[in-house]
Amino acid sequence: APAPTPAMTDAGWAPFHRLLCDASSVESIRTSNHALWCLGDGSVPADLDALLRSNERDDKREVARRKVLEYHFRNGETNMHEFLDMTLNVLPQAIFSICGSDAGRSLLYELFRSLPSLFGFVDKAKFSGTKRKRQ
Repeated sequence: APAPTPAMTDAGWAPFHRLLCDASSVESIRTSNHALWCLGDGSVPADLDALLRSNERDDKREVARRKVLEYHFRNGETNMHEFLDMTLNVLPQAIFSICGSDAGRSLLYELFRSLPSLFGFVDKAKFSGTKRKRQ
């Protein structure tokens, strides 16, 4: 009889996690693999299995969007300053990736609120040193 295959350790599964969802940045998640949906007989950790199942969707843009929401903005963290460093060709795609659900719309609101200069909304009164007149 063949010897039993030893169980894979967390360290062994880690490269698959990074391949399917590199959560280090929004752009890294967007460029992660969204096509791989199976890793053998199904004896994978639950969180990795969830990533594989999400990749079964036909709409890969939606897969990427959901991964950004779930893995980059998890636990209510809103690291909006990452958007400041994005190139102009990536920024619209990254913003799109957080839209499309109530959670995404809340994050979009936080993005606008946190980084108004990113969208050209600058309170001129703040920068002119004068008070705003009430009308």
